[in-house]
Amino acid sequence: IAAVDKLIGRIIGSDDPKAIRKVNRTITGHFLDMEMAAKKGFDTLTGGRNEAMNLFFDHDVYNPWRPAMGWPLSEDLASHWVLIPQAPVPGRIGEHCPIPQGVPEEYTQGMRQQIWQDLSIPALQRKFLHLYLEWRHSSPDTRHSPWVFGWHEHTNDLFPDDAQGRQKKLRRELVEYVEWLNANFIGRGARYANTDEVRDEFLAWEKAHPKQSSFHYPVKTRDWVKYPYQLKGLARELMYAHYAQEITAFKDKGVHVHKLLKTDGRNWTLRDGKVVCTGATKDLHLLWSDRDKVTIDLSGVVKGEVRQVAGGSGSESVPDTRRLTVSEEPIVLLPCEPAAKGETARPPSAIRHPQSAIITFAVNVHDWPHLEESAATVLRLIGIFEKNKVLGDFYFTPQIVEHYEQKRPDVIQRLKQSGMGISYHVRPPHPTYGGFDGRLRDLDDAALAKTLRDYETYRLDPTTGELQRDKAGGYTYVAKVFGRPPVVASPQCRDPRIRAAALKVYAELGAKMVVAYHESGTKLEQPFERIQGLLARPSDFSITRWAAGGGKEESFWWSMLDTPRAAEFNPAARLQSRLAAWKGSRPPFITALIHENDFSRANGPGWNAIYYDGEGPRSRPKQPPFDLNTPDRSRPRTAEARERIWKAYEELVACAAANLRVVTAEEIVKLAFAAKR
Repeated sequence: IAAVDKLIGRIIGSDDPKAIRKVNRTITGHFLDMEMAAKKGFDTLTGGRNEAMNLFFDHDVYNPWRPAMGWPLSEDLASHWVLIPQAPVPGRIGEHCPIPQGVPEEYTQGMRQQIWQDLSIPALQRKFLHLYLEWRHSSPDTRHSPWVFGWHEHTNDLFPDDAQGRQKKLRRELVEYVEWLNANFIGRGARYANTDEVRDEFLAWEKAHPKQSSFHYPVKTRDWVKYPYQLKGLARELMYAHYAQEITAFKDKGVHVHKLLKTDGRNWTLRDGKVVCTGATKDLHLLWSDRDKVTIDLSGVVKGEVRQVAGGSGSESVPDTRRLTVSEEPIVLLPCEPAAKGETARPPSAIRHPQSAIITFAVNVHDWPHLEESAATVLRLIGIFEKNKVLGDFYFTPQIVEHYEQKRPDVIQRLKQSGMGISYHVRPPHPTYGGFDGRLRDLDDAALAKTLRDYETYRLDPTTGELQRDKAGGYTYVAKVFGRPPVVASPQCRDPRIRAAALKVYAELGAKMVVAYHESGTKLEQPFERIQGLLARPSDFSITRWAAGGGKEESFWWSMLDTPRAAEFNPAARLQSRLAAWKGSRPPFITALIHENDFSRANGPGWNAIYYDGEGPRSRPKQPPFDLNTPDRSRPRTAEARERIWKAYEELVACAAANLRVVTAEEIVKLAFAAKR
């Protein structure tokens, strides 16, 4: 610092420390003693912590902000520092910047100790397009917060490529990139600026917008609910894409068309100085208009059937490319995915189904160690259901509800506000689960009924197995937290006597329906059956993660989306196929079942790892006391696999919302009551 300050003093002709620091106030954001730098008078950072954004969204931060200490993407409006984001050296593909602590493994697989970043020129072109469209789409209040895109380079990066004795440098690529920026964006909303200019503009914006956030991403996972920009659909589809070319045929109508190459993960690499992709690619077309609702014929550019993704909401449709409507909100066009083998490819909007087919979206929420993953999944699912104007059914264990209430009360509040269905799900350490039946078999009927009511009334201490009669627990506790008794109870107990006693207790406590895992299925002509006085949840067929059971369950649909054969599995197409084959005279009842940990974990549900000895669903359950500190042996899915499953699930929900009758357990009970009358 002293040496650089001396040089700056020579340049400006002054040895006044304040005058020197006014010029030399910016310091790199890497490997920095922040406290020492602040004492020396520095107040501006460049590069470094912003690069963590690439772990989740394959792009950088687009705005200056005041960073908080700790998690690098969080914000502290009272911070001494202003950070001006910038990328590392262009033209390179590889690792740069240390991985922050606390990032789940699925976002760092294949990386050594630093963040994988694609800084090839086609990737930087795509990222700048994204920033430009976010800027265009931003609200007036946020548009004046500086939107910034930059990179770092060394002087020798600019040496001529043919410099004797030197390896190939980046001069040619950088010239091409700057010429592309000049031709398309500079003077059209974008301009060049140095760090001081960006900082001064940020400070002016900050003064005009006191206490307003500029950028904040507080979570350590890919969370589209907390994504800090507006065009979530665009951001999701552009991940890992490379810019290819501009199609200028429609510019006279004010329509911009750009072709990119899309792949499903970190598949780009450099070989012999050339950018190549190690995985499959498909054409992606990005369009927007300078005017409102312009219709063009794109059939000469895009061949075959495509799906259209809205840049903002991410909603999908199958357009007629001969009469494609383009507006100011950007859209993405991608080839339609192939259907599963033996099925006819059909866009979800054209699904054929029996009149008023009924579907329930059931989500089992387990008690497992990854609470933040669980919370993020539940919140995202609520958002998906709300976007499609339907309600989902969430099946909770009392243990996970207790964890939410203690550590994530916002999830409980969000569920209450959303009006989603609330059902009750028995899992370990509940004694009616599986192998715990043996503890109850020797009790007479009266003692059995009392014991089961106690378990559904008082808290079971998971570390001792003892009831705490001063605290609510079981079914009663879940009803208390949500302010209404769960409509469905889902005990998993094979002993018929214990099961009958449990169902009687659930009915007394307010349940109306039971998930009939071990009884006969729905009758073809009569969907409503009763078991021990409770309505059996009707389900003529299911779309679920579990293996085939009695010909009713679909085989591992969600799990198969985490395999190399993922493209062959299309739950929406499978739903269509089953509906087309329905022979009943009444509308079918369908259950779309998934567990919240299916989105992020493989090798079975996470609770197996906590409560079971050994591996797999056939291992014997532990007896109390329960060891909640047993290492979790579930395998995190890759970020790409997670997105495949999310995408398939969102498509299934959208398909059902557009074409079927989506109901909750409460609505099924009303249907059964009306049929009885």
